[in-house]
Amino acid sequence: MVSIPDWSKFARLTGSPTKPPNYETKLEKIRQEKFYREAEEKGYLQTLSKNFLREHCIKDPERDTLRNIKLVKLVGVHLRDIIGIYTCKRLQICILHSNYISRFDALIACPELIKLDLNSNQISVLPGAEFWESLDQLRVLHLHNNSIGRLEHLQTLAHCPSLEALTLFDTPVSLKKAYRHHVVNSVWTLRALDMHVISDEEIIEDAAFGGPFTAMNSNFYIDLIPTTKKDSTFETEMKALMDVLGQISHIQARHSPVLIIQRYIRGYLARKRFRLIQDTRIWEIGRASCRERV
Repeated sequence: MVSIPDWSKFARLTGSPTKPPNYETKLEKIRQEKFYREAEEKGYLQTLSKNFLREHCIKDPERDTLRNIKLVKLVGVHLRDIIGIYTCKRLQICILHSNYISRFDALIACPELIKLDLNSNQISVLPGAEFWESLDQLRVLHLHNNSIGRLEHLQTLAHCPSLEALTLFDTPVSLKKAYRHHVVNSVWTLRALDMHVISDEEIIEDAAFGGPFTAMNSNFYIDLIPTTKKDSTFETEMKALMDVLGQISHIQARHSPVLIIQRYIRGYLARKRFRLIQDTRIWEIGRASCRERV
């Protein structure tokens, strides 16, 4: 009789060996840290110190101080660390894209921040919930073209109470399946994500309005990154910001079935109330005239 071999035992004996630790990733991280350290020593990378801020962000030293400046715009100046930003207590617009920034926790000291642009940096991990809770006035956040790769890292954004517009395209996390659905349903205050206003289909479960109300339709497209001059003023940047938020509201008003229905209901109730007031006035006028005749 021919014996039948036990293939399960054979598989255990010939199974693949234990996967070795990923030394290449660790070595790459060490090399990267060494590169940044040498670049800083040679002056290629900058640290956002108080002197650096005074030199680049204060136009009138006799009137302005670090504490009361409202705009910091430092684009492509090889910034690696922004620890000195904590002195800008009244900061409202912070534009630091195209640098080498990996951490921005120091911005927790800027509670009046409305817009934060950190695109094209070296960010892979976001700060915790406490950071975003402190920025209760932040409405626009640009994080596209960074190294953010895990959906779990985006959950802390749900603690930002006023966030309306967010960009995360050209990041590893934006390539993940159901990325947009995850972000939209995590950050409830969000109104626009990655150049498209969020549609009602993305918010309401199993909703399918179709036609011009379909998610990611061209009707929902919006440019969340308007270009401004390199030496633009705070007033110019604030106007561009308000224009973007105004466009979001305009698109929602025209292409959100929920808002359209609410608008018609409010109009109907207002007309009904006005008609009741008019009828009451006519009745009172008629009763007063009757009294005069008597």
